[in-house]
Amino acid sequence: MKSLLFCSQAVAPVMLAQGGGAIVHLSSVAARVNQLSGTGYAVYGALKAGVDVLTRSMAEEWGPTVRVNAVRSGRIDSGEGPPGSTVPERMAVRLALTALGRMGAVDDIAHVVAFLCKRRRSLRYRRRLGRRWRQ
Repeated sequence: MKSLLFCSQAVAPVMLAQGGGAIVHLSSVAARVNQLSGTGYAVYGALKAGVDVLTRSMAEEWGPTVRVNAVRSGRIDSGEGPPGSTVPERMAVRLALTALGRMGAVDDIAHVVAFLCKRRRSLRYRRRLGRRWRQ
């Protein structure tokens, strides 16, 4: 959380001075919905909720010159996670909770981040991409 704050604070003045830019934070559906229990999930969800609040605050403060967005993803197959998160029984529960019946891929998130960074997407100011589109 501190790295996200300090990095954003470091680049925002440069973006404001040059007349524009984009900052994209990575959040999680765990910020709003804790569907699974286990070691580390409460802290993870609380930190991602903090990312959402910080993103909204920065968007209000620096926008529309600097576009600040967060990508709130579900479970991503990155090979990492809290202890026990790859236990087959837990994986089956997670997959049953996803709309596509599969975990997302790292490339799925990368494409959304690239989309948000493009200058022609400047009208997406203060919008969240995640489970639901907000217009």
